[in-house]
Amino acid sequence: MSPTTVFISGANRGIGRGIAEIYLARPNHTVIAGARDPNHSSAQSLKTLPVGEGSKLIVVKLESASDTDAAEAIKTIQAAGIDHLDIVIANAGIAGGHGPVHEIDLAWIREAFEVNTLGKLKLYQAAYPLLRATGSGAKFVAISTLAATTTDVEKTAAFPIGAYGATKAALNHLVRKAHYDNEWLTSFAIHPGMVQTDMGNAGARAFGMDPTEIAEPVDVSCRGVVKVIDEASRDGIAGTHGFLSYDGTTIPW
Repeated sequence: MSPTTVFISGANRGIGRGIAEIYLARPNHTVIAGARDPNHSSAQSLKTLPVGEGSKLIVVKLESASDTDAAEAIKTIQAAGIDHLDIVIANAGIAGGHGPVHEIDLAWIREAFEVNTLGKLKLYQAAYPLLRATGSGAKFVAISTLAATTTDVEKTAAFPIGAYGATKAALNHLVRKAHYDNEWLTSFAIHPGMVQTDMGNAGARAFGMDPTEIAEPVDVSCRGVVKVIDEASRDGIAGTHGFLSYDGTTIPW
């Protein structure tokens, strides 16, 4: 039986690293970790994570803003003998650009769309042939955010994160559409919660809050995300009227 192959972007830190650690510790898993700089200490330290029996780690260069990195990363893993991908988790992203809609910095939101939306689209398109090689049971998962909801926007209206939310709302649509484009694919977006990562902590402090009081520890979020992925099925995803949360609940579009 071939190993379960899992590709994770932004795997050298935060949520991506936490998810990579969970899968790598399982037996018979090949974890492909995308990082902007594979030689950076944060990427190199992935090699110190516990490894399950029959499992292995491959670190590849993946800069979300690059038009070529995703395709080159796929070529790299194919050269290493990877002929299919069971799960692709598009995690890498940026946050910022805080302010009300009438003050959105156009330069920042263009950059954010490039990374948060188009970066994940480029990864999906590059990985598509290897997901197709897996066929039924293949999963494409995008890390989204509660800020992407339009129906329940009042829940986040107090926070000036409209620009960030817009990039993830566009991502949600593309990921949902991919699910219906392919009868063999389970494709969905998931909110990891507010998490005590570098990005999450900085965001909380920017709004005058203590992240330890309002955000989940990384391991709690990641265990929840992986549990949702483990249990996700095509029929189950098709019946939802929103995107998923790490705690198993559904967030309205």
